[in-house]
Amino acid sequence: MEQEMHTDVHHHPVYGYQFDVFLSFRGADTRMKFTAHLHRSLVKEGICVFLDDEKLEKGERIGPSLDKAIEGSQMFIPVFSADYASSRWCLSELVQIFQTKRVILPVFYGVHREDVREQKGTFETSFLKHEKRYNRDIPEAWRKALRDVGEMSGWETENMGDLNEADLINKIVKRVKGELNRIPYLAAEYPVGVDSQAENIVKMLRSKDTGARIVGILGPEGIGKTTIVKAVYNRIAHFFDATSIILDIRKSTPTIQLQNQLLREITKNEKMQVGNISRGVKVIRERIKDKKVLVILDGVESRIQIKDLACKQECLHPGSRMIITSRKKELLTEANEIYVVQELEEAQSLLLFCQHVFGTAEPEEGFADISESIAAATRGIPSVIEKWGSQLMDTRCKDEWEDTLGMLERSMNSGENRSMLH
Repeated sequence: MEQEMHTDVHHHPVYGYQFDVFLSFRGADTRMKFTAHLHRSLVKEGICVFLDDEKLEKGERIGPSLDKAIEGSQMFIPVFSADYASSRWCLSELVQIFQTKRVILPVFYGVHREDVREQKGTFETSFLKHEKRYNRDIPEAWRKALRDVGEMSGWETENMGDLNEADLINKIVKRVKGELNRIPYLAAEYPVGVDSQAENIVKMLRSKDTGARIVGILGPEGIGKTTIVKAVYNRIAHFFDATSIILDIRKSTPTIQLQNQLLREITKNEKMQVGNISRGVKVIRERIKDKKVLVILDGVESRIQIKDLACKQECLHPGSRMIITSRKKELLTEANEIYVVQELEEAQSLLLFCQHVFGTAEPEEGFADISESIAAATRGIPSVIEKWGSQLMDTRCKDEWEDTLGMLERSMNSGENRSMLH
């Protein structure tokens, strides 16, 4: 786990993808067979797939169109067939796919993985032709992409055992659905001070011990616990066999509702549910004991919630991680370590205030002093900055700003925001 979590993880926005999956394939080899069946099965599950003959408009230049489709896709399934390497388009696609640093799920269709990795057989024949036609750098970039993809986990049709092609496609669709369920969270519109605190928590989660580990996150209401755990989730979720993140738990949230959400996410089964709490505890323990899971429980309010969600280290499989956030330290007794969320520094408070109010990193002309005073009065509490900043977004009347500063200072010294300060 320690070695894995030191891996540099490339992050992308949660929104803005045009396609869920980009299918890369040599048309003449598989378009009317395997790729067509896989495409149909993915679409049937509501997955948006880029398939060049369907999505490209006639007359478009294929290069720029494919570039745009690759950039707009969340994950990639390259289908390597006997004639794949004869296509410079396929090879160039593969290089660009690796540059995105997103999820790649390779299928080796009718070819062996080592033939792709080491460019043997028909792949060797194709490269002998490419190296006569192109400068050395171009085929070498293609070779590197094939070597890299040959080291990745994927599916080989030549080594399916008792599985038939339909079984293989079902396995691929299931894997794609699982990956789509791990879409990164948008931690915050303006994540000021979030990355450094998230990284501190990731360090706590690392351990030379191969066992499970629980980390508690402690902080008052509004300090940013939910935002930070979203950022932590984005960094490490892909290291686990299954994940569940339950945000903004309240004391009034029915325990059975929390149990069912956890079970649905861990099992990736939307129909999974239990009928009573005691049964829920037993099923949760059964489902998490044999797989490496990441469970995040955000905003825990009672010991009952801790108990009924199986928040004990001995219930977890080795390598599993659990994160519990709360404003009550007495609820974090199961944690191996507790991280106390820090208030923003003055400069960070001012930056966050300016981003909310002006949409820039600095105050507008004539508003520097009053902006600094308001930011300082928030005492580094992100939710306070957002709340009071939103009231000033549409006004540049200095009197209104002075009135707002006075109200903010009185509010922070009264009981209204006392819970955020203790």
